[in-house]
Order: sequence, then structure tokens, then C-alpha cells
Amino acid sequence: MFASDGETTSANRPQATKQLFWSFVRLVSARWPEYSIEAALLALFMISACTCTVIFELPSSPVRQAIPSAFLRRALTGIAMGLTAIALIYSPWGQRSGAISIRQ
Repeated sequence: MFASDGETTSANRPQATKQLFWSFVRLVSARWPEYSIEAALLALFMISACTCTVIFELPSSPVRQAIPSAFLRRALTGIAMGLTAIALIYSPWGQRSGAISIRQ
């Protein structure tokens, strides 16, 4: 990869890039189910975050009108997001993706 004088040769650069690319492809192909689950769980978390925020902060929402305190609405949003994260982590998908390691 390096020439004798310490500089990278231009002839070795494409070969090293190809090796790096194919090692990345092998890694991803071996773990694609876990990566897909991670993406799905992240999407569910973001949908939950948007839904909770709309419910608690939309001016025309009956929940916002029922809870006048902005601090309390934000605290409830945080609690809802924390419970969502816990539910996703302990779900079968979360356990499959490696979000939690179960020791036997």
C-alpha cells in the first residue's frame, strides 16, 4: 500500500479501495436482517415521536387545551418517548437487532 519512501502509490490506491469496498459488502450482506430491523425500529420511533408531539403540541388538539402547562406537556411527551424506546428495545425485533443482549 505504501511505497518505500512512505508515500502512497497511485497504483495501489484503487486496489485498496476495491478491497475496502468488498469487505464492506461482505459485512453488510452478513448482517442485513439486523440492519433492516434497526431501520424499521428507528422509523417506528420517529413516527411515535411525531405523533406524540402533534397530540401534545398542536394548537387545535384537545389534549393541549386540556393541559395548559407547557412544561407538563413536554414532560408527558418525554415520558411517552421513553416508554416507546423501552417497548421497542424489549420487543422481539429489538432483541433480534441486538438492542439488548440477553445472557443465559
